[in-house]
Amino acid sequence: GNIVLDQHRNGPKPFFIDFYSISSHHPFRSPADEAIPSPLTQQGRNPLHGKYLNTVHYVDHHLGLFMQRMKRAKIGEDTLFFIMGD
Repeated sequence: GNIVLDQHRNGPKPFFIDFYSISSHHPFRSPADEAIPSPLTQQGRNPLHGKYLNTVHYVDHHLGLFMQRMKRAKIGEDTLFFIMGD
């Protein structure tokens, strides 16, 4: 996020950025140590479910931080964002 802002804050406009996060894909690794509790994980039926929820939360949190930084830097005012899941 900060690298993107630094590169484009005073650079030529318009510009295009693409970003792809693989954090929410197997093996579901994120910096958080504990998975979000889920009924399936607690019942022992799907141990990856909590890890998946945790990585989706991680990606969502950091996307929100990026959007806030874009707004504070006034880069996001005339910007069209496409956010897609796969």
